[in-house]
Amino acid sequence: LPRPNGGLTMLRAAVLGQSDPELRRRSVELARYPQKHTLSSCPKPRHLILIHIGEAGLRIGQHLWQNALCPEHCVAMDGTISTSAFGPDTDTLLTESIFSETQKGTLVPRCVFVDPDNETIEQIQRGPLRNLVHPAQYITSEEPDDCNGQTWTCAMYGGPRAMYPTALDALRRLADSCENLHGFVLFRSASGGTGAGFASGLLYRLAELYPKYTVVDFCLIPSYPTRDNRTQGTLSTSVVESYNWILQIPDVKDHVSISIPLQNGKLLDLTRDVEAPMSTRCYERAFFGINSLISELAATVLASHRYAPA
Repeated sequence: LPRPNGGLTMLRAAVLGQSDPELRRRSVELARYPQKHTLSSCPKPRHLILIHIGEAGLRIGQHLWQNALCPEHCVAMDGTISTSAFGPDTDTLLTESIFSETQKGTLVPRCVFVDPDNETIEQIQRGPLRNLVHPAQYITSEEPDDCNGQTWTCAMYGGPRAMYPTALDALRRLADSCENLHGFVLFRSASGGTGAGFASGLLYRLAELYPKYTVVDFCLIPSYPTRDNRTQGTLSTSVVESYNWILQIPDVKDHVSISIPLQNGKLLDLTRDVEAPMSTRCYERAFFGINSLISELAATVLASHRYAPA
């Protein structure tokens, strides 16, 4: 990045023949230590909107914002910026790429949480993100669902279908607030009905409304023990997981720019020895290692948008 004021100040001092010690000291300081970027001084970033779908997507999103993105961007859980946490790696941060600034000066993640299950949404709202994410960014369904969203068909055409207008309206508001929208990032599991069926319909509608924007899909796919590997871990809880995964493939093929499939059994094997902190809630302990790994992967993939080029 260009170092603002430093080089110009030294050039001006050399041309005008100025010998002020304070000016020389300031010039050297600016040249050696570039100014830290704020929301108003950083280069124009490419904005992203993160979409967390289903229980798996919500859990990953909670861990991603709480333990990866917010600490890295020096954003507290109430949306304030901690300037004391700035370090040498924060000089090129583009916080505006994934956060939007309110009139009060606080930051709000540019994301939505979508799930027909009210219980999961309420747990997220009572958790660490309660003062960070705006209530309008939580999308849930009031329509009854006889299948409880377990199959692709029920989530695509059943009760969760009523969430499409609300979800698209929330995404439209976020997109309208972006000066340089680059695309959408999805976090979901193709094993469940919501992550497969509802996501298929949402991808189709996003392609109609925003056809020129990039869509990145972090998708958990089911895994089962094979004949050669009987000890492979598995988190399968339903016999219809394979059908859900297969039925959503055509929409992914047609409407997703970059798909990153993550096999849950392999993730379980990689994180089997990871222990959750004692402060972790009981319903999050079983997936703490997997959520940590996916969060680090997502933060790394999105680093090109969250950091200014060197």
